[in-house]
Amino acid sequence: LLALYHMLTGNVAAAFQLLERAIPENPYDKMLHFQLGAWSYGTGRYERAIVELEKAIEIDPQFKLAYNNLAYAYAHLGRYQEATAALKRYRELAPDEPNPLDSMGEIYLMMGKNKEALRLFRKALEVNPRFYLSARHAAVALFEMGKYEEALTELARYKSMAATDEARADAHAFSATVAALLGRREQALSHLDSAQALDRLSIAAPFLARTMRLDSAALGAYQREWFAAVQKHFAAVMSNPNLFLSSLVMALRFEVYARELSELVAKHARVAGVEGLPITLAGIQPALIYLGQIQHLIRGSEQIDPAVLAYAPDLGALYWLAYEKALMKSPASDEELLEWTLGYADFAAQSGNRGYEVAARLCAALVHRRRGEPDKAAAILQALAFPSEAQWLVLGPFQSADGFNRRFINERATTFPAEVRHNGKTLRWRQAEDDLPDGFVDLWAMSGNPWLGVAYARTEVVVPSARQATFCFGYRAGLKVWLNGKQVWMHNGSERSSIDGWVVPVQLQAGRNVILVKATQRIGEWGFYFRITDEAGEAFADAQYVTR
Repeated sequence: LLALYHMLTGNVAAAFQLLERAIPENPYDKMLHFQLGAWSYGTGRYERAIVELEKAIEIDPQFKLAYNNLAYAYAHLGRYQEATAALKRYRELAPDEPNPLDSMGEIYLMMGKNKEALRLFRKALEVNPRFYLSARHAAVALFEMGKYEEALTELARYKSMAATDEARADAHAFSATVAALLGRREQALSHLDSAQALDRLSIAAPFLARTMRLDSAALGAYQREWFAAVQKHFAAVMSNPNLFLSSLVMALRFEVYARELSELVAKHARVAGVEGLPITLAGIQPALIYLGQIQHLIRGSEQIDPAVLAYAPDLGALYWLAYEKALMKSPASDEELLEWTLGYADFAAQSGNRGYEVAARLCAALVHRRRGEPDKAAAILQALAFPSEAQWLVLGPFQSADGFNRRFINERATTFPAEVRHNGKTLRWRQAEDDLPDGFVDLWAMSGNPWLGVAYARTEVVVPSARQATFCFGYRAGLKVWLNGKQVWMHNGSERSSIDGWVVPVQLQAGRNVILVKATQRIGEWGFYFRITDEAGEAFADAQYVTR
């Protein structure tokens, strides 16, 4: 119970430590293993999740929810056969429940098998017509297939069954997207208004208004209403980590009330008094950096145990993109910013949290660029095993429903044509450079913020000898990856783009190795991180990236 309290209040490290102390005292308590497995999954530790959930199942082979969570952990590692096997067992134990069917449908969505997924969602609704999540998932499958009218019908069903205002707002926001794709502007705006009325603190309406390219007056109205609600209910925003971080990203990433929100955070935050709340700390940082309050951050960080970061969940690319925008806009001196970013990286290294350490070092590379030291920035990227963004060539955007499954080029090739015709246009490979050279290939910014985008990116790594390696990547998209013409990864979804969210073992051949990435998008932010390391996560000193 104490661990649960700490998890709910954001002290993730204390929650994990308590469970890890409790399990040796009662190793046959299935719920301890299940909870540790579920929290490991929630913080991106999928291998650890599998170990704990399998222990729970070993203790109780009829533990239904453990099979469900185990399936998702397998799926996030690309182990789809094991995921479906776990769900088949779950379904055997619960033949009259909709959830195993719904979960199986979600796994099929991850594999890009939309028709099979839709069949399972509809079967789940036959089992329980009030299981509203299946209605939403069915709408996603239909959306992926380009069946927008049917998707709207399913979303109306989802809205009618939804149990909360937040879920009804979600139904309206999704409906606004579909209506906009159908060219029904007034219908889209009506749904957008309803979404904002039901959940004024959500960033969904102002973000969608931005992607729909509304005129400045209309966009400003959505943004003003959102920020007025944030100001009025700021205590509630600060107490909800997901809401707080999404608000911060919206403000800093797009310069929407950025200074006003940062001043609210600075006024209400008490860094020195925080008792190990890594999510709150993470949110405070970019706001204070934006305002130039670096010394306040450094003084506060000296009073915090690095253990608070040990189990902290990765916050994803959108958070770090907002963080980087704050760095670049900060009135603090370059020297102060460099002191902070390198100090934060060392702090994260003490905790053993590799994701935070890598992100902080990427931020330090940006500060070097800001102060006119591109060679030092490049050296950091090289030490972290990132190709520079200029070493990726990008082809796109192609625009298509079901772009994850459609082939626009020969995806198993190792040489590629210089240009491709698509929808009457000629697309050519171009360097993947954007306004933040931070290791994140920002396809959304490069492609003019499209919807239903598909892009290919390629690079080559040359090594003098064959060796075992790992591809470490995170993405805000569906992603497929090929190495020398062989597919080594596939996952269709919209993830948080954690820097090393997925680690895939591969075999590099001596000489030239061709890497092809296919990234797909539904709506909004879109891009990926990608680095190649040895098995210990370190850069190869003798690897060279080339583009041809």
